[in-house]
Amino acid sequence: RGTVTVPVTKEWQAASFQSFFENVMVELRLQSRPAGSDSDDEWQNTKYTDRIFGFFAENLAITHANSYPQYDGQGRELEYRWVEEAVWQEGSVQDGQYVGGDKVPVTEENGSKLFTLTQNGRKIQYRSVSREAEDGGTVITNSIANTIDYAVEKKFEGGWDADNYKDSYTF
Repeated sequence: RGTVTVPVTKEWQAASFQSFFENVMVELRLQSRPAGSDSDDEWQNTKYTDRIFGFFAENLAITHANSYPQYDGQGRELEYRWVEEAVWQEGSVQDGQYVGGDKVPVTEENGSKLFTLTQNGRKIQYRSVSREAEDGGTVITNSIANTIDYAVEKKFEGGWDADNYKDSYTF
């Protein structure tokens, strides 16, 4: 029976807070289903997990890859994906292991996961979205989900020109 290599890349898209991920760890769960299935209901959690940590300002994307069984106990070929299961903050790395920290509550919304980290004294909400990579692995991207509304007053120099007026502007 063979094995297959299943890579996962975890990346953060948060340039404003890039120096505040050193105390963050994500816990991933490997899921499998019979190859060729097209129903998301068929994904099953496996016993395999991975913990990714060691993010810092110059390295906000980390890739891990391990080998897993190619076939299940019934001889069916399997396909795999990684899902983000938990996020931890305020821990530290000691002897190559992430220790301590607080588990951050994660909720689901419209096929993505949401969680909030405290960074630079502010509560920042992140959205976690997964996609299949070209190599068959998984890319999990966490990006800032918060939005900021600005009230803007537009003043027209030289007077108001009704022919060139727009009700809204996008910044």
